[in-house]
Amino acid sequence: MKDYVFPQGFMWGAATASHQIEGHNFNSDWYAWELKGKIKDESSSHPGCNSEQNFSRDIDLVKNLNLNSYRFSIEWAKIQPSEDKFDEDVLNNYLSLIKGLVKNNIDPMVTLFHFSLPSWFAQKGGFEKEENIKYFLDFIEKFLQIVGDLVQFYIVINEPMVYVYQSYITGEWPPGEKNMEKSMIVARNLLRAYDKAYNIIKTYNNGAKVSIAKHTAVYIPNRKLSIFDNFTKKKVEKYFDHAFIDSIINNRYEKPFGKNEQADFSSDFDFIGINYYTKRYISYSKGNYIFNDEKNEQKTDIGWYFYPEGIYDVLKRFKKYDRPIIITENGIADKEDRTRNLYIIKTINKIYEAMKDGINVAGYMHWSLMDNFEWVEGQKMCFGLYETHYSNLCFTLRSSGNVYSRIVYDNALNERFLTFIK
Repeated sequence: MKDYVFPQGFMWGAATASHQIEGHNFNSDWYAWELKGKIKDESSSHPGCNSEQNFSRDIDLVKNLNLNSYRFSIEWAKIQPSEDKFDEDVLNNYLSLIKGLVKNNIDPMVTLFHFSLPSWFAQKGGFEKEENIKYFLDFIEKFLQIVGDLVQFYIVINEPMVYVYQSYITGEWPPGEKNMEKSMIVARNLLRAYDKAYNIIKTYNNGAKVSIAKHTAVYIPNRKLSIFDNFTKKKVEKYFDHAFIDSIINNRYEKPFGKNEQADFSSDFDFIGINYYTKRYISYSKGNYIFNDEKNEQKTDIGWYFYPEGIYDVLKRFKKYDRPIIITENGIADKEDRTRNLYIIKTINKIYEAMKDGINVAGYMHWSLMDNFEWVEGQKMCFGLYETHYSNLCFTLRSSGNVYSRIVYDNALNERFLTFIK
């Protein structure tokens, strides 16, 4: 059995988000949400991993894994704590992180909006109002003025449809709305925000590669022979996974954001960012859909189905866009590290198979570098390659972290790992 060798220059990385690891995010809508008692395990994002004061430590953690890229987000609520103030110290702190990564031959991939917003922006209605997009663009432009062309990869929005769904349909995230009409207004405004942000980034750094990180899943009809479940599965797949991308590419507001009416977009996706974790069973119910999470199958700590091989089906589906694909998130909640080794090896094996079948995959970012604050789940759900000890802020590399580091070092799945999954 031969090793599965990846091409030179393949991006091997890990991913984090500012609110989840930095601490000190007191001027954000998410910190206010925590104070309202909305977190299941009653934990807090502060101090969390305290990365705001330990960026050099985080660079060392990345280096220790042999990674050549690192995806992280910058926190708008810190950069612009009030409408009339930009914090130069915060900007310079991010600049030092970026310079430190570049110095160590690690490509920074910067996410500009990863769920958390400044409180003052949220109080203005956030992305519910089209006129508020200008504030988001001002923040991006201010950051670009500082970093210039140091960053070559940007994620403008992380999982736009997850944000819309959790914040405006289920109401589990701030601002806690349950309003379908408002959710579609927000989605349309996120499309407009992406389009304008893309062009601003290109103005400052024309060579930068810009995209979103698109949440995906493998969708399966709960009842395989049900016409209704099969139809609903296709509808959910289109709306959740493809409508945002299709709207930008086709320059129109595709369903469910509109009725395919013409837009005035002038942006693109330089690559397709994909976040993949699991599969979802879809059932038709009274004119709508429901997710069936009750099947007696292997699940991770968070209750998601263990299905690493599904990455192949997702990559095959996104091949149609004829753009490079970067897996911008992938991982499992596994506090005891029982199955993460298997998950990583099976996932990377399927990525290799997809590449052999002609799919242009340019990189893989594991979620996450370290255990962190997992939104409403709190600190209980552990996705990290490093175990985080919150009491003393020490980090222990898990066995799965060693496995991933070895794959990265070899730039290959070697025979030993392949035998493990065959």
